[in-house]
Amino acid sequence: MLNLSHRIENLEALNNLRFVEAVNRISPDTRAVCQRIGGGVALYAGVDSPMTQIFGFGMNGKVREGELAQLEAFYRAYRAPVHVEVCDWADEDLPVLLADHGYRPLERTLVLTRSLTKDFSYGINNRVQRVPPADAEAFARIVAQGFAESDAVPQIFVDLFRAFYLTEGTACFVAFQNDDPAGGGCITVHHRVAMLFAASVLPAHRNQGIQSDLIKARLQYA
Repeated sequence: MLNLSHRIENLEALNNLRFVEAVNRISPDTRAVCQRIGGGVALYAGVDSPMTQIFGFGMNGKVREGELAQLEAFYRAYRAPVHVEVCDWADEDLPVLLADHGYRPLERTLVLTRSLTKDFSYGINNRVQRVPPADAEAFARIVAQGFAESDAVPQIFVDLFRAFYLTEGTACFVAFQNDDPAGGGCITVHHRVAMLFAASVLPAHRNQGIQSDLIKARLQYA
């Protein structure tokens, strides 16, 4: 499990490095940047971006006081808050170090894993297809609306999912119900590890198997 956790965290770090490049192609004024600190990747993609946080912190050993200070200085330079994702398999002393400096848990994320075989297959009830380049903007808006649970979403969130679409190594899928777009999601694969992320379903199409079919289609892609 420890080795798998490292592989997952490394894939997320790689994906974030590529994401920064995509953000800067879409919105050069954002000046997105990332920096390796304490075994993780600190990412800045705008003060209000949910991607502005550090991933993989403490995954390569003990985090020192100086590395936490370096992390805080990195975000202070952009006048952004410090958000830290901490894996259960990271440095076991990291939660204590963070607590001693005033950090408190905000949420817990459950990461589900499974192995895939060559004959892996699931029945898909709704139509799910890969998003072509011409539909990247529409895909981004659908997924943003699903997360916001509203048709009205700030452009910053639409741009977030456009950047995911343009991120190297990422494939994006959209699901339909009665020919109407109902939701979408992304996947990236590297060194025999696949990561599913950025998936949502529009409120009007929930509880009808759309999310399950998005998962199945992306697992079959993997």
